[in-house]
Amino acid sequence: MLGSETDPRPIRLLATPDGTGTQYAAKQFDPTLPLIGSGGLFMRFDPNGMCPVDSPFGTGVYYLDTRYFNYSFTLGGKSPDLLRSNTEGGISCDFVYGNEADGPALPRHVIVVRREIVISEGAVFERFLVRNHQAKPARVTLAIQGDARFVDVFHVRGFNEVQRGQLALPTPIVVSGKQGLLYAYRGRDGKWLQTTMLFPFTEPTAIKGGCVVFELALEAQKEVGVGLRLLLLPPQDAPLLPFQEIKEAEEGDPPTSTTVPEGLVLISGVGDWKSDFKTGLGAAWTVYGDWKTGCTKIATSDTFLDTAVGRGLRDLYMLQQATSYGAAIAAGLPWYPAIFGRDQAITALQWLPFFPRVGRGVVNVLASLQADSDDDANCRRRGKIIHERHVGELARCDATPFKLYFGSVDSTPLWLWLFARYVKTTGDIKFARELWPKVALALDYIDRELAEGGGYLRYGTDDGQPLRNHGWKDSNEGIVRADGSLAEGSIALCEVQGYLYAAWCDLALVASAMGHGPDAAEFVAKAKALKERFNRDFWMPGPEFLALALDSKGQVDPVTSNPGHCLLTGIVSDEYASAVARMLTSRSMLTSWGVRTLSGNDKSYSPAQYHLGTCWMHDSAMVAAGLAAVGDKSGACRIFTALLQTARQYPHGRLPELVCGFDESTLINYPSSCSPQAWATGVFPQVLAACIGLEPNALTHELRIRQPQLPHWLDHVALEKLPVGAASLDLQLTRKEESVDVAISNNPERVKVTID
Repeated sequence: MLGSETDPRPIRLLATPDGTGTQYAAKQFDPTLPLIGSGGLFMRFDPNGMCPVDSPFGTGVYYLDTRYFNYSFTLGGKSPDLLRSNTEGGISCDFVYGNEADGPALPRHVIVVRREIVISEGAVFERFLVRNHQAKPARVTLAIQGDARFVDVFHVRGFNEVQRGQLALPTPIVVSGKQGLLYAYRGRDGKWLQTTMLFPFTEPTAIKGGCVVFELALEAQKEVGVGLRLLLLPPQDAPLLPFQEIKEAEEGDPPTSTTVPEGLVLISGVGDWKSDFKTGLGAAWTVYGDWKTGCTKIATSDTFLDTAVGRGLRDLYMLQQATSYGAAIAAGLPWYPAIFGRDQAITALQWLPFFPRVGRGVVNVLASLQADSDDDANCRRRGKIIHERHVGELARCDATPFKLYFGSVDSTPLWLWLFARYVKTTGDIKFARELWPKVALALDYIDRELAEGGGYLRYGTDDGQPLRNHGWKDSNEGIVRADGSLAEGSIALCEVQGYLYAAWCDLALVASAMGHGPDAAEFVAKAKALKERFNRDFWMPGPEFLALALDSKGQVDPVTSNPGHCLLTGIVSDEYASAVARMLTSRSMLTSWGVRTLSGNDKSYSPAQYHLGTCWMHDSAMVAAGLAAVGDKSGACRIFTALLQTARQYPHGRLPELVCGFDESTLINYPSSCSPQAWATGVFPQVLAACIGLEPNALTHELRIRQPQLPHWLDHVALEKLPVGAASLDLQLTRKEESVDVAISNNPERVKVTID
């Protein structure tokens, strides 16, 4: 064993702060780079399957809004050649490497390394299997270079002005008799972030700084394994070991290792970190298997669609984050590993017909973060649902306004709609009663906002908030007039009014089921009045389309995708719905890859700009569902086809957050798109449910299937254990030339099924 366990050495903390975050900003963006994750911990790799600190791609091991750790390895002092990679599993991956030639004695690729990684129970389990494919013995050096900078994700994204805290030099440690390294950082808030890199099986030959060296003797056609564990600790008030400040980093490594009790390095939930890799891998997949049992099994005649749906389900699991309030969903990786109100609500709505448990978790988490007071600094209003929440160093130091930020005009009506739809789908009246005080608080907030906004939910663009726009198109230029000028003053977005309308309609059903008759009648009356004034004020006779918004000057008049959301909510009158649907499926809006956010005929159209002509996957799905809701199933199927064509351009069918809106034969990536992204995971479940016309209502023990239609390339869909309250049933849908046959293959609880 290296060193001694009886001569403890302190953590050596550099006295000079680490400067600003400028040096850590990602310089290149690629949504196709490999990534795995689970439970709020994720790893992003470069094209060679490594996580080096100097990578321009923002690679590393991330946890709690922070890039904790970077590492890579060499073989014989050289970077190995990547021969194969597989990250399809989402929570695990494997890479195969071959050595570079080292003279006649060691030809190229005769030493092969299979590197396997799984994120399990809050830790990274990794093993290297090094095999000698020669008829003679060989000696090879495997060196793992670790580097922990504990960089806030805002720094990685390019917010660099803020001063950082103090880094420590790597400290050799012993945990339960196993060698390793402790990496530490004292943040500006005084909190300590720490990572341990441990080697539970093969003992290192040497540890030099942050580099761990293994001199391996390989018999002919034999292999040797090296195990590695990364344990990431949440912010602590004190370090694991005593520390001393030093002025220079060149003082050398301590000659001994310090014993650290195992209990100190284990974060909550970590099992036996000393168990072998197969045990960790099995445990991770067992947890995933238990989680997904709550989801309807979807099997179709199109194998790629099945792949894409499965990819979305695994990505949804990857994005799950355990919080003290319940299971939350991160918005997207790698740039937004945090809780967002709008994103979670829409994601849960997408999955709701097939996986209602996700909706319950989101409702609970957002209810727990509901504002209980007013504060103009972060747009907080009593009863309002959050826009986003961050827990990294910048948030803890109040160096970003997004620690707990409420600058979202749509999160609250979306949360109310999700709550009501969840109760309607599950029939969980007990849950409804428990949450009703939170619902009442949100409704009081809505009423106050409507009174101030002339009957509409609005936000101001001149109130000094960090985000100029508070809808899902929240970029500075996202809400623009047809003449190219920006909307100004008090803005009422069309889709936000639709979300509120839908929420009131479904809340009326829930209130009635709870015995709150007067409340139900009030919701119905409010919804009816909102629909009347909405169609009066937002309709544009010229283009025969809905205005994007109302602002201080009147209608904000470009042709955009937002009215597609309105179709889904039911707020658009029958008189106007067909015209809106025609525009959304016109050549200026519908491309080979999805629906544009802004018409290709608009003066401000810019297909590579965030909200001015790009195609967002969730937005396209919402439009497709909107078309289906007003009877344009053919239009919905056209969008379905475009989205599947987009998925075919990406590994394993993983849809990115968005793509550029060029309508060309070759898709053009949007470089900084998140992938995976929460509301991209539910695109295919949402569109499939919309085309089938699924409308579960557990309050009446009924499933309605409205005008089912499938795309021309999809002949059959099987749904196993489709939930309607506590009951479930199996459906078989088969496409004929002009219709879809629906067969009920299993309905033990006798759910009433109506097909029209």
